[in-house]
Amino acid sequence: MKHYLFASHGHFAKELVSTIKMIIGGDHSLRSVSLEPHTSVQQLEGEIDEFLQLGDMDQDQYFILTDVLGGSVTNTCNKKVGKKNVYIITGMNLPLALELLNAPASLDVRESINNCIEQGKNGIIFVNQMIEEHANS
Repeated sequence: MKHYLFASHGHFAKELVSTIKMIIGGDHSLRSVSLEPHTSVQQLEGEIDEFLQLGDMDQDQYFILTDVLGGSVTNTCNKKVGKKNVYIITGMNLPLALELLNAPASLDVRESINNCIEQGKNGIIFVNQMIEEHANS
């Protein structure tokens, strides 16, 4: 089974999960954690540890998506690098998340993650420029 944790500063992760559920439904194991002004890094780490206790660490896969590289949320998650079947991706956005949730199980997990990252990047578009280029062609 695949488990997904979205982690961010503020309400970004919670609202991203809400948006994902609105688009594709609630059939996936999705959770969110947030670092708020009243939340300590230790509390955040405890919530991440709870997430990693879901299912079977030897067989399940755990995907942790974070908001920004170098931020306290990602740095806290990075302590889990090296744990079996734990994959941390930073710079999360909706296209990346949707792609990851719909990735074919037949792909190698690292190949799948890299494909999803590319889709996330491709989802960032300067629309004015795109329309101008399309109008001029």
